[in-house]
Amino acid sequence: MKLKSNTVWIAVRSERGFITDAVIFETEHAAKAREWRWRKCANPDYDESAVLQRTIKLRLNRRN
Repeated sequence: MKLKSNTVWIAVRSERGFITDAVIFETEHAAKAREWRWRKCANPDYDESAVLQRTIKLRLNRRN
């Protein structure tokens, strides 16, 4: 078994205090583009969005 680490970017949106969307992306650019589209339609008094970076470890099982 081999371990591989990958970085992913997560765009998260909350509306009126409740998380309504969370989307995983391979690139920061794609995640920030989604956040920007959400912010265009958001109510600045109640809605929020953010981009988070996380590293995940994948287990790769290889069978011969």
